[in-house]
Amino acid sequence: MPQEPGTANTSLRRQLWRLGWDVHRFDPDLTIEAFVSTVLTTHRVNCVLDVGARIGDYGRWLRQIGYRGRIVSFEPVAEHIQVLTEVAASDGRWTVQPYGLGSRSEARTISVTKSSDFTSLLPPRADAMALFPGAAVDREETVEVRRLDELFATVTAGLAEPRVYLKLDTQGSDVEVLRGATGCLDRVVAGQTELSFVPLYEGQPSYLEALAELDRYGLAPAGFFVEARTADWRLIEANCVIVRRPG
Repeated sequence: MPQEPGTANTSLRRQLWRLGWDVHRFDPDLTIEAFVSTVLTTHRVNCVLDVGARIGDYGRWLRQIGYRGRIVSFEPVAEHIQVLTEVAASDGRWTVQPYGLGSRSEARTISVTKSSDFTSLLPPRADAMALFPGAAVDREETVEVRRLDELFATVTAGLAEPRVYLKLDTQGSDVEVLRGATGCLDRVVAGQTELSFVPLYEGQPSYLEALAELDRYGLAPAGFFVEARTADWRLIEANCVIVRRPG
């Protein structure tokens, strides 16, 4: 008996699922790699501001997904800056700014955590350390924080028409970065931020507050991609890709 249309394909896909694989037509909604690559292209981005760069993971990821324009990475922690600078040195379109970004230019104390990807200007909550042992504070360090709108002309110098993608990964201070960028946010055509559904840091805005702040500056959600869940499948964090709202 002949198989029904699509039966063979379904059977093959089920076998692949058991192995942890799938096959499908290209769809930018399926992965953050495909989605961000599509946004960078369709919005003609020529400068990515990588805020909270740590040791260069995001910059390397951008190159892996095909982005070839300017990258400016912001990172305030001394040992991270050293590694990040070495990583960026071999890339002629990638520079490093040794600052954190916020709503005011000032010296701040940063909590450097056991796992560096939880390092934050805000102290971690007990919830964070219960979910992620690496969020425990290892030491504190004084760093320089600047407003983005004070640095914008410098980091976009040489670009006739800056079309900026603003990537925010500050572990709780993304809204503060936006508030310090009011003089240049009109040049941001797209970007991404981490939304927190389970607060991990003291004083961290909720995802609803963050979305309201984005809306205030004319930036609308375009896609959501899960970053972390609890053991019982509750959402902890998600990456939110944003684009500028028309008008």
